[in-house]
Amino acid sequence: MEEGSFHPKKRISYSIAYKKNVLIKFKGISTRQIALKTGIPRSTIHSWYEQETGLMETKRSKKKPSLGGQGRIEIIPFSQVFLII
Repeated sequence: MEEGSFHPKKRISYSIAYKKNVLIKFKGISTRQIALKTGIPRSTIHSWYEQETGLMETKRSKKKPSLGGQGRIEIIPFSQVFLII
């Protein structure tokens, strides 16, 4: 293998609106068939089906790629009080 010939795939993020449109448009079709028609990996589509309730009910901006909820959990809810300027 030549040096520098390996190019890892770039991670693609899809908007909430796009995810909802795919789930609605292909309702009742297998994830395999959806993957073949759209070029989206089956595992990605499967995870969207697992998030379907949250995707359909979210009030978040449709441009965002996730439903939120990621990030550090605050251990001390009043930690802002301790900040010294």
